Amino acid sequence: MWYGIVIIYGSPHSGLVNSFGEPWEQLRRFTLKQLRNFGFGKSSMETLIMDEVTEFIDGLEASNGKSIDNIQHRFSVAVVNALWTIVSGARYSHHDPKLSHLTSQVTKSFDATTNTGGLILFAPWVKHILPGLSGYTFIRKVMDELREFMIKTVETHKLTYASDNCPRDFIDVFLREISVTQDPTSSFYKDVGGKYFVGFDTTSKTLSWALLYLTKYPEAQEKLQNEIQRATENQRAVALTDRPNMPYTQSLIEEVLRLSSLLPVGVPHRVLWDTKFCGIFLPKDTNLFVNIYFIHHNPEIWGDPENFRPERFLSNDGQVFKKNENLMPFFVGKRECLGQSLARDTIFLFLTNIFQNWNIMLDPAAPEASLEPAPGFNVNPQSYSIVANKRHP
Repeated sequence: MWYGIVIIYGSPHSGLVNSFGEPWEQLRRFTLKQLRNFGFGKSSMETLIMDEVTEFIDGLEASNGKSIDNIQHRFSVAVVNALWTIVSGARYSHHDPKLSHLTSQVTKSFDATTNTGGLILFAPWVKHILPGLSGYTFIRKVMDELREFMIKTVETHKLTYASDNCPRDFIDVFLREISVTQDPTSSFYKDVGGKYFVGFDTTSKTLSWALLYLTKYPEAQEKLQNEIQRATENQRAVALTDRPNMPYTQSLIEEVLRLSSLLPVGVPHRVLWDTKFCGIFLPKDTNLFVNIYFIHHNPEIWGDPENFRPERFLSNDGQVFKKNENLMPFFVGKRECLGQSLARDTIFLFLTNIFQNWNIMLDPAAPEASLEPAPGFNVNPQSYSIVANKRHP
């Protein structure tokens, strides 16, 4: 989706998602190195995620037994907080009006892009002809506001930044490695934005889908809770070290990722020279999209793709989690999402620690929730209301 946001600013070959060739290779190597340096896959990152999980669960405590109609927004606030802490070193309270406002605005910008059927993604020239109908006018307004926020954050960092000190966050890294100019359209701001927006939107929407499926299929919720009980005896919080011993939980997450297929065609790949593929001529600079949604819902691969069945990722005896190479929610090839491990860790820690101590059901007083996606290009869940009741194992 960051591909569509970059189109707004008319720079389709910048940043980690949209560049190609040697500039992309350099930026990819740089980003991978810094992700490792900042602890992706390490205990420090797990602690950062758990800070957000804890505050999210505190919010459930305050709403125990009551209707919650903004659960999707709560997920967004928590996930964006974790990612922004990595990027900027600043963490907000979930109740901070600034964080809530920014999260809402970014969510609206993604929704505005997709509610027109992805028109601006595949026909960016339409922004010049139908700026309002295509969503361009609104997205531009929101992105200008967020860009100002990023610029102010960078300027604040400059006041305390010392090149000879260990970098505190991603902004420090970019200040050290890249020559930052006063140009607000520089690739730095775009690339920070790419990490920020894409990461929070897809992860939070996956959590929203997972919660919805687990309320629609209470037997799956019970199986999840039973596995959590076996792994922890409910004497401690679930940790990433528990994951290898929780095959059903892993399978459940895979099934949610398959059914939701949030980004149905992934990010674009670019043809670098004139070529032929299966007899079809593809001229240089053609954008190619992988139809991930079709692959994830192909009956020749899955048999019953329309059914929610986590067991499809388990061995026959249900004891071993089995990966399936046809599942590609984080895209394929070298364009595979570099933040995949962080996204998977976040989803695992949120779901397991929520359901360890909570039973979640749909609010019987609210309109019936639907598993049909909201209208638009991306496969986003419709709004729904839940009731969270504290468990007493």
